[in-house]
Parts: sequence; structure tokens; C-alpha cells
Amino acid sequence: MPVAVTSGTGFLGLHLVRGLLASRASIVVLARGEPESALNRIGRFLTMVGEPVELIEELPARIRVVRAAVRSAAAR
Repeated sequence: MPVAVTSGTGFLGLHLVRGLLASRASIVVLARGEPESALNRIGRFLTMVGEPVELIEELPARIRVVRAAVRSAAAR
């Protein structure tokens, strides 16, 4: 079952995505920016924390990025 992660390119989201990748989960990341930009940010983070190059190269196949504006009802 896919796991959706909001703010997957933020501080906590990047760590959550890293853990989900380790568990081989199917991941959908909801991001404000362009999908390619989000994948690049995730890849840079994984490189910085020492993940293997093979994992980073397979990101496009492992993560689906959806451009979305997620807002809470209280923010209206």
C-alpha cells in the first residue's frame, strides 16, 4: 500500500522518506514545487547523509511526487 508524505522535502519529511525507502514502501510525496525539483532535493539529502548511490539513482522509480498545496482548515 502506498504511503503519502506531505512536506516530504522539509526537514522532518526528508527523514520520514528516508525511513520509508529503507522499509521498501511505495511512497507518494506531496510537494509545493515541481516534481523534478522535489526528487532532486530528496536525492541531495540522501547523498548528504551517506545513502548508497544505487538508492539515489532509483528514486524516480520508487517515489511518485505530486504537486499539491496542502493547507490546514485553520489557516483560512
